[in-house]
Amino acid sequence: MAARGWIFGIFVALATFGAQAGPNELAVAEAEIKAKNYGPAYLRLLPLGQKGDPRAQLLLGRMSDNGWGPIALDPREAARWYRMAAENKNAEAQFTLANAYAFGRGVPQDTKEAFTWLRRAANNNHIPAMLGLASLYDGGRGVAKNPAAATQWIRRAADRGNLWAIYHYGERLENGKGIQANPDEAMTWFRRAAESGYADAIHRVSQFWLNSEGGAPTTEQDISTYMMLTLSMERGNDALKKQAAEERAILANRMTPDDIATATARAKAWKPENTQGKSTGTSGAPDVAAGGK
Repeated sequence: MAARGWIFGIFVALATFGAQAGPNELAVAEAEIKAKNYGPAYLRLLPLGQKGDPRAQLLLGRMSDNGWGPIALDPREAARWYRMAAENKNAEAQFTLANAYAFGRGVPQDTKEAFTWLRRAANNNHIPAMLGLASLYDGGRGVAKNPAAATQWIRRAADRGNLWAIYHYGERLENGKGIQANPDEAMTWFRRAAESGYADAIHRVSQFWLNSEGGAPTTEQDISTYMMLTLSMERGNDALKKQAAEERAILANRMTPDDIATATARAKAWKPENTQGKSTGTSGAPDVAAGGK
């Protein structure tokens, strides 16, 4: 009887939450998850998910996928919620479901289904999905190799402000990978990524100034180059820091102490522009869904 009473109490609680669910109910549930109060979060999310709220369905999937709190670890149940959210056009759920099919987590491994949901997420403006498709087309994994299609998806991610995509679209323009080579336009994209703080792009711009032709460099050009190399050292990985330090030391030999001080002060005062991209350092491609093997 005690067990039945407890179950009855849960259903009463669920009915109460469902009746009182308002526009802030989802926000409260997310706050509960952030605080690791998983039981109360589940009680708030379940009626919302059952009523078709895609964000609630996504979160219910995550709870089952991770076994948070009193919720049993159950990849199949997670996939069921992800599919509901994905069919309700939640881009994150579409991307997550693509990964589930790619790796066979909670669903049979199915490359075709993985690609279908990955493409839906990408068309729903999900940036990691766009970059995932680019990776598949570049590597010919699960689809025919198609550098042009990869470049198009990278461009779409770049247009939405992703720094990795902005920089690598510039690289593809520079090298003519999947698109007609255009070094001048490539430098425009490198500068855009550099202005937002992407270390590889900052260094690429500094190298452009170091190696530019057309006579002796001006004092202002040396100051700007020294500043960019300093920023590369501050923001890059170990290999980039070492290379930038070596280049800066060579550059310093032709600069006056006052010019070096000016460049150092500019580097210290420099701030990146606002951007939708999250990475300001040197990195590889963001995590993407695999296309299966």
